[in-house]
Amino acid sequence: MHRMTLRAGMVAALAAGSAAPAQEALMAQPLFDASLARVKPALSPHFHYDRSERAGCPAPTARCRRPAHLVAGDVVLIGERRGGFVFATFNDGRGHTTKGWIESTAVTPLPPATPPPAAWGGHWMADDEAEIDIAVGAGGSVSFRGNAMWGSHDPQRVRNGGVHVGEIAGSGRPAPDRFGPVAGDDGGDCRIAMRLAPPYLIVTDNLGCGGMNVSFFGVYRRTGPAESVN
Repeated sequence: MHRMTLRAGMVAALAAGSAAPAQEALMAQPLFDASLARVKPALSPHFHYDRSERAGCPAPTARCRRPAHLVAGDVVLIGERRGGFVFATFNDGRGHTTKGWIESTAVTPLPPATPPPAAWGGHWMADDEAEIDIAVGAGGSVSFRGNAMWGSHDPQRVRNGGVHVGEIAGSGRPAPDRFGPVAGDDGGDCRIAMRLAPPYLIVTDNLGCGGMNVSFFGVYRRTGPAESVN
């Protein structure tokens, strides 16, 4: 498989009342509407397997328990509920994201917040295959640039030049915790949308922003100041 690269120049489509089908589809992802919760004091809840991984899970048994766990004070994104469990996503800020079921009694839901424009700025990282830089300008406008890869963990693909890559770049004005969708202005079909839910940046796309299997989809966390986006 050949290495494929797509650079998608983008412009924001944010006018009120102009939501297109592409926007509705991108923002309909369950993760995009996940809410925030904090692990309760003195607790270290384990992640649990899904039933697709182990029959009968999630359940409060050692068989369903993953090795990974949270610690008191961790902030997670929560979504679907199943019995006494809720599906949680956690990014540790070092390029590792963990997902799974945790006991719903282990977390306290956090109220929705409206982040200020400055909260968008920074170098955001989902893992070592996806990162986005966002710079905040005058009046709350933002400029961004991102890179994503697929296959970089496969030594054979690396040797054969089979790592697929994608790049995004653009600017616009969030409204206020949502950005996008943004669409390629070069005739491509790349679409991407972002939601800011501090400490997380949630990104979803249409799988059209790079080579085969490349996606910016994921939960990002700020790891430092924004690098150049020019």
